[in-house]
Amino acid sequence: MEPINLHDFIENTIAEFNSEYFSQDKTLPDSFKEYVKSHAGGEKFTFFQYTTVVRTDLSIYCPNQWFYIAAYYCKLYPVLKQYKDAVYENAKLPESLKDYQSFFGGVANNYEKAKDSFSGSNLTSEQVDLLSKFMSDYQWWRGGKGIERNDFYYSPILSSAALVNQSQSYVAEICKYLVENPVAWNILLNAIQGKTSVVSKSLAYESTVIVEFMGTCVKRFLQYDENFSTARFKANSLTLGIPGCYVGKLLSAYHNTTDPRHIDDFDTNITWETNGQTYCFYKQQNIDSLNAFKDYFNILYKGKFEIIIDGAFYRLYELSVGTGLSQVRDINKGLQTIYFGAPGTGKSYAARQLTFDKPHIRTIFHPDSDYASFVGCYKLVMEGGQIKYKYRPQAFVNAYINAWLTDEPYYLVIEEINRGNCAQIFGDIFQLLDRTAGDSDYEVHPDTDLQNYIAEEFAKEENQQALADKNGITPDEIVSGKVMRLPQNLNIIATMNTSDQSLFPMDSAFKRRWNWKYFSIKDESKGYTIKLNEGGQEYDWWKTIEALNEKVLAITKSADKQLGYWFAKLPDGESVISPEQFVSKVIFYLWNDVFKDYNYGDSNAFTPETTFDKFFDSEGNVVEDTIVKFMARNYPEDETPSE
Repeated sequence: MEPINLHDFIENTIAEFNSEYFSQDKTLPDSFKEYVKSHAGGEKFTFFQYTTVVRTDLSIYCPNQWFYIAAYYCKLYPVLKQYKDAVYENAKLPESLKDYQSFFGGVANNYEKAKDSFSGSNLTSEQVDLLSKFMSDYQWWRGGKGIERNDFYYSPILSSAALVNQSQSYVAEICKYLVENPVAWNILLNAIQGKTSVVSKSLAYESTVIVEFMGTCVKRFLQYDENFSTARFKANSLTLGIPGCYVGKLLSAYHNTTDPRHIDDFDTNITWETNGQTYCFYKQQNIDSLNAFKDYFNILYKGKFEIIIDGAFYRLYELSVGTGLSQVRDINKGLQTIYFGAPGTGKSYAARQLTFDKPHIRTIFHPDSDYASFVGCYKLVMEGGQIKYKYRPQAFVNAYINAWLTDEPYYLVIEEINRGNCAQIFGDIFQLLDRTAGDSDYEVHPDTDLQNYIAEEFAKEENQQALADKNGITPDEIVSGKVMRLPQNLNIIATMNTSDQSLFPMDSAFKRRWNWKYFSIKDESKGYTIKLNEGGQEYDWWKTIEALNEKVLAITKSADKQLGYWFAKLPDGESVISPEQFVSKVIFYLWNDVFKDYNYGDSNAFTPETTFDKFFDSEGNVVEDTIVKFMARNYPEDETPSE
């Protein structure tokens, strides 16, 4: 959980609320009503000019202002849910759900008791403090109902919106509906901002392999709709499906499978919960099941996703609401996101996959990076036989100008962002990272050199034509270079290894302007092995990682320096890690960055007989006998290397 002060977030949201605007009679946009009516649950809504009737067990008559108020206060729901999820994931809770009410009642008004429930967790002191306040001081976040209740978010939302009577409590349910249907939410936000909504789509994934494509779709659907909460599956004793397609198979069936022919039926990296059972993606798929899959989920997620089969190409598109001025992204997605995790967890690969078919610029931060190498500066150049000073733009300015010249999404990728001094590198453009609806909330007035360069670039004939071809008008102050604002379509993706986090610490003001996506360590199921040449011993790579990571955690008390599956990356089609690769990459890292400064003991992966120098002979060749000794100490005892 990235620390967000819930109290401050709620109070700032209240302070920015324009009560005069929301007190006026409102009509709902036709695009909103059409979207709601065409999706699951839409049949319970009957829309009139200024009111809406919601038919549940009773009929609820809602002024249309409630939908706009809910759209405004929706921002509270994900943060409240994040706090609750963090408590459930990190606090020491009772084993039985029936004991939750007494547990949370026991820590209410008892900060120290709440704090004690996080002992032994990997949370920072700031995170523990915030979560302890959340559990013990309900006034701090305007709470009323117990955290263990599914409707705990009612009280803070209704209190913030100054709604008090029983019927008005339905505003909180509207908030939940809008969060779960971000296209509808965005339509209302655009209406509040006076913009006309249109739906656009962007390619999220493409493949020619049916199983890979369907598996990726399922992963993306689960990110959007947790545990397929809106899907209606049919289940038998083993499988879960829709007409014409089995989507999932019981995870317990995988653990009980003894027939090796059926082991590959399961993708245990893609799991979800349905009716108290854990299912994983079922890999036995063909073109007929793909067609059934497409037809079902295109209806279920209409307005959010669309699957298209184009001959041998299978494509997943994400749909989002735009304004006609430029594309507006799904409001649940960050315009700037940092991919973080242990080394070898696939962060850079994910950034490349996201941008491989989209216009982008890629740069890498390092200790010598500065404002001039990221934004631009004057440099000596040779022109016409003469030496001149000329402004030379760098990655940021090039991405900035290119993004303003198009309506399409444009990406700036920053690898290893924490290896550079971000405060020094970003300088005054740091202010541009404050973004709410897409554009920068605050503008920056560049120096004369940069202003002149931007104006000259936009004045070029080809760029004038590009600006004319765009939807809407680019503001004159942008074209003239007098002010800078990041456009809505400029996305900044950065990567960072948690093992390098102390190189240049980021201050909290910089960090809170980013969304953070964690990449966990997991078995990528590529069948990698470490194979020795002399004795022929062969060690499973994933089992090696798991064992070594236990040692890393035990001795450093942190997961930051653990190894990801891709730490030893092999070319496609290869699966054997050579002794030289293992020593030069894995052993060198573990010795130099993790263990060498600790005393030898049970938690240390090394012994006096396996110090780093012992892995080489006098000629610099790898000594495989030392690898055998190292693995004998660290490879799981219940596993025997194959020979």
